[in-house]
Amino acid sequence: MGPANSEGTMFDAFSREVGDYYDQANELLRAMFTDNVHYGYWPDPSSIDPLAEAGERMTEQLYERLDVSAGHKVLDVGCGVGKPAAWLARKTGATVKGANVSRNQLEVARDRVRSEGLEDRVSFDLADAMHLPYADDSFDRIWAIESMIHMPDRDQVMREMARVLRPGGRLAIADIVVRGTLDDVATAVVEGFCTLSTARSLEHIDNYPALVEKAGLDLLELTDVSEQTRPTGPAVLPAFDVLLPTLGEEGVAQSKKAWGDMFDLPQYGYVLLTAGKP
Repeated sequence: MGPANSEGTMFDAFSREVGDYYDQANELLRAMFTDNVHYGYWPDPSSIDPLAEAGERMTEQLYERLDVSAGHKVLDVGCGVGKPAAWLARKTGATVKGANVSRNQLEVARDRVRSEGLEDRVSFDLADAMHLPYADDSFDRIWAIESMIHMPDRDQVMREMARVLRPGGRLAIADIVVRGTLDDVATAVVEGFCTLSTARSLEHIDNYPALVEKAGLDLLELTDVSEQTRPTGPAVLPAFDVLLPTLGEEGVAQSKKAWGDMFDLPQYGYVLLTAGKP
């Protein structure tokens, strides 16, 4: 456990690195992914639907798994700039709390809910998922969209989410993972992607049932949507050119290679899962 931040929340050292990364890269990431700041979902991977549309579909995939109703309290772990949280509140009438380690992203998220008139139902905290600053059994629903790749200890984060989830509550996770067996070449590609993305590591899809069970949760559903998310790779690739003034041609070429190689990898994976608290 690291020192407390200025708002009193305990921060893991790597979580601070992630927060710094998103503080610095926020505008770039919004340009690359739109304000959803997550991968897209293409039911037909051969389609040419734009990333913005596919990103909305990914949010809907999580929503369909959570079964959120008006009156529910929902925690968004790693809430980005708040677009999915605001969408969920508008869609369902639920109260949504977003947790994030990036001050820059939180500022954008708070501006968003003010402009959309959602301040009474959507709020955000500077908080580390390793040490969630909430009481036991605080939330009816939790979702974590592509935030698990940044977690220093997934077991601890799963336990924390289980702790703050009420009995009968539901958790939905979207995570970038690996599948199959990684040889030396694949391992190098994954390591390059993790460095580019400030990811601690990528979990193997086969390990998720045990992670859920160890946290005291029941696995309700696990779906491999690797092929439905793989088009995110080429869809985002051209946006790396905005880095030319900062990184130069060689730096941008290296970044594009690290990104593109991951999506070309047969072992690239993406999982959607739902778990319940007994």
